[in-house]
Amino acid sequence: MKHLLIGLMLSLNLTVQAQPSYSNVQARISEDSQTLLIQIDVHKHGQDIHYKQAFDVSDMNGLQIDLLKYRVFASQDITLPFHEMKRLMGAVLGAIIVIALAIAVIIVRRPTNKGTRSTSEKKQVQVT
Repeated sequence: MKHLLIGLMLSLNLTVQAQPSYSNVQARISEDSQTLLIQIDVHKHGQDIHYKQAFDVSDMNGLQIDLLKYRVFASQDITLPFHEMKRLMGAVLGAIIVIALAIAVIIVRRPTNKGTRSTSEKKQVQVT
């Protein structure tokens, strides 16, 4: 558990320290039940980059839509704002909690042999 927390803190630290390679980002995300429209305008390394794409999301669930948003922003080397990936963050946090609980259950149920003797050892001690 300690190693998991250290790894999580280290990755968070690296994320916070990462310097953006862009100076100005304007993003607009429009979403309805059928279509997801992502428009990104970035000034990066002296160049203006414009991205505009519409996606059919009629057969996607919320988590898949958040993952699509993340992939689009990652393809442009831009960090997706946290408020745009609530479901994705919730799924990751839920997975971490489930793993931590599973580890805790394994640790609690693991038999310990320290200080306990089997009944045959106890009988031998009493006979002698």
